[in-house]
Amino acid sequence: MKKINNFTKICLLFLILFIVALLPVEITSLENKRVIHQVYTADISKEEQNANKSLHIKEKFAIIMKSAGHSVLSTNNLLESAEHESLNEVIKQLELLEKKNVIPPLKVDKDVKIVELKKTTYFDIDEPLNGVNIEELCLKGGNCTIWVSMDMETAAIYRIVISSKEELPEFQEEFNPVLYMDYLGLPLNNISVKGNSSRGWINYTDEMLHFSYEYNQENNYLSFELVTSENIKDSDKYKIKWINKTLLKNDAILIQQ
Repeated sequence: MKKINNFTKICLLFLILFIVALLPVEITSLENKRVIHQVYTADISKEEQNANKSLHIKEKFAIIMKSAGHSVLSTNNLLESAEHESLNEVIKQLELLEKKNVIPPLKVDKDVKIVELKKTTYFDIDEPLNGVNIEELCLKGGNCTIWVSMDMETAAIYRIVISSKEELPEFQEEFNPVLYMDYLGLPLNNISVKGNSSRGWINYTDEMLHFSYEYNQENNYLSFELVTSENIKDSDKYKIKWINKTLLKNDAILIQQ
């Protein structure tokens, strides 16, 4: 009987030692599960939230060109009604372009309709938190169709194409493509033009960036389109084109030759 009692005590002792050894492991496992399933929140300062909004227009152009060349962009199709909140902003920008003599006086009013709307975000390959949000709109009113690409933060128009069934109104003053760069807020001393009053390229060059705009001005057509290239001779190597439905399904495409 004494041997049985001793054996029982020894077994109990080993059991206690086993439990003591296992307890820290089990506690750690439970703590890990608790941490994994717990949701942590942190306040983000306004400076951090608005960090992307502090990008200068030249930085935005660099992101757009870099993204276009590597096809790093995300596009969502959004068909909206004519009452879309962006319509008023677009009209304001068109009126500003008219005042600056970038486009002829189109007299765009509330009768204009949004027939297509797309939102594209261009991401910085090196700094993914930086991006440029662009609204691409097609407007129709009267005999005129207008395509614009508008910065969703500043409302600046980075691309405009105007096509009319009739002759466009005359400019208030002599057509000068450089005025478009002035509208964008770029220093004019960094700008050169190659071409004539009907067609050519506006080149911007500084220590950090080079880009070109191709412009076309005809009786019933006017366009300013960003060209992403290393130099003017290769201006068609990378070009973002938004093509009308009647030409190619009205999709945003990237052409790389």
